[in-house]
Amino acid sequence: MKTYEELLKDIKHVEVVREGDELKGWIAIYKGKKLEIKLDKDADSLYGAKKFAMKELKVPNSKKGLLSIAPAY
Repeated sequence: MKTYEELLKDIKHVEVVREGDELKGWIAIYKGKKLEIKLDKDADSLYGAKKFAMKELKVPNSKKGLLSIAPAY
């Protein structure tokens, strides 16, 4: 198992948003299940995407911290 310092050395800078990229929606991940959330169709904000994902993936309120939302370009 790697130490915290070793993990920090492994992290490389990745440019998430490049010029010309346009947000298309979000990807929600919970317990190995993935859900694509389309911008303006399913949700119009990150908060709306999280609410939509909680409903669709049936995430209980006590487990909402385990839900991951990432932007999709």
